[in-house]
Amino acid sequence: MLIPNVLEQWATLKPFNLYRFIENATIVVPAHYAILDLKRQGAYQWKGQGHQEVGHGVGRNMGGFGLYEGQYFEGVAHGYGRIIWRNRNSYQGYFETERLTAKELIQFNLETSNIAEGGELAL
Repeated sequence: MLIPNVLEQWATLKPFNLYRFIENATIVVPAHYAILDLKRQGAYQWKGQGHQEVGHGVGRNMGGFGLYEGQYFEGVAHGYGRIIWRNRNSYQGYFETERLTAKELIQFNLETSNIAEGGELAL
């Protein structure tokens, strides 16, 4: 399901380290949520904590877009996480309802080959 570029970039960046946020008590991981393996053919595969058949808690989402590791809230990326897009660009930091934020930005990697002629970024 994953595109080879995403796997190569994941191996380069190493697994997302959520423990440093947990240790600093920045986030709380709800231990009572079940571990789910949710799939939507051709769209995504969520492996991680869930509640009422949606991703909720901590886990990994893989799909045509690439790979997301981190916190989910009611089925959307929300909290600390990392996304690696299929073109190898990546963002690690805070998400608010699936949107990247500059709030507590940890790392943002851009492959220079993904910047268009006019300076526009292709995610």
